[in-house]
Amino acid sequence: MAPWGWRLAIAGGAGTGKTLLAVEQSRRQAARGRRTLLLCYNRALADHLRATNPSRDHVEAMTLHQLYEWWISRIEKQSGRNFLREANAQYPGRSRSEVQLPHSFLSCLDAFPPPSFDSVVVDEGQDFRDEDWLAIDVLVEKTGASLCIFHDRNQRLYRRSEYFPITDERDCFMLRRNCRNTRPIHSAAYRFYDGHPTREPEIEGEPIAHLEAPDRAAQARAIHQKVRSLLTSDGVQSDDMAVLVLGATIGTRIFYEELRALPIGSGVSWAEETYRQAQTVLIESVARFKGLERAIIFLWLDDDFDIKAHQELLYVGMSRAKSRLFLVSSAAACQRAVQVIQQ
Repeated sequence: MAPWGWRLAIAGGAGTGKTLLAVEQSRRQAARGRRTLLLCYNRALADHLRATNPSRDHVEAMTLHQLYEWWISRIEKQSGRNFLREANAQYPGRSRSEVQLPHSFLSCLDAFPPPSFDSVVVDEGQDFRDEDWLAIDVLVEKTGASLCIFHDRNQRLYRRSEYFPITDERDCFMLRRNCRNTRPIHSAAYRFYDGHPTREPEIEGEPIAHLEAPDRAAQARAIHQKVRSLLTSDGVQSDDMAVLVLGATIGTRIFYEELRALPIGSGVSWAEETYRQAQTVLIESVARFKGLERAIIFLWLDDDFDIKAHQELLYVGMSRAKSRLFLVSSAAACQRAVQVIQQ
């Protein structure tokens, strides 16, 4: 077994198995009796990690902000000292999630013994800010915990970090094979990928399909019709599908409302940003779905989306589909996407 305190960084493009390996790494650490912290940024991904990890007695899966809030609350109950209130006074008007929470957590670590983790595993590490990495750095230094980070810089949807806690190239490894997508989906998504070559999958699969309609109401009807057809004629299960919205300028709610007005029937309903519900088809934003996957993805594009400005979102959204991908938008918007994909 490697000595405590070791650090590894594993990078790889979409579909190379980073989340699967993060769960497996956590499971192996837990099997050795090591209390393991499995961290990510997205709440939906954290819920998935908890649900799919059988070693729950020794693995704590949570988002970064759940970690902050849990430990700050624990210390307040033990000591009566409210570190978050102190951070609010020290950094008035600054972001609670991006400034006050990480600084409160660091203050707790400075003043009291840290949570007793032996191993820290981070999935989707590209989403963490400099302040977050500083907090993780201090945590692993104080506990002597090992640190293993899985990341893909092409999926940086939230921020750009100047700092990364692992810099020695001998501790950095690449995953080079896409094990999730079919070839057409891989080819499309990886037009927006910049990095070491990734071996394409061997499954040919179906070409990317378009559902083109002039406005959101008509686009929603096209999705609704295709979903019903897949459920009734093709025998697809509801939880094999998801509708992901890339609402570049107007957000996601207006898209959700259009679908909500169209009942699916046969005991199946829409689930808005709600996971693991039987007999539902998920509607979600691309950003919140990062790290997850479905067999069939409807990628619903705002007509005004800018390919250059939103290439990370397109990369993430397309690569969530394992076997079939539908682009949904106006004919002009779909054509803009196709022109880039086919370059």
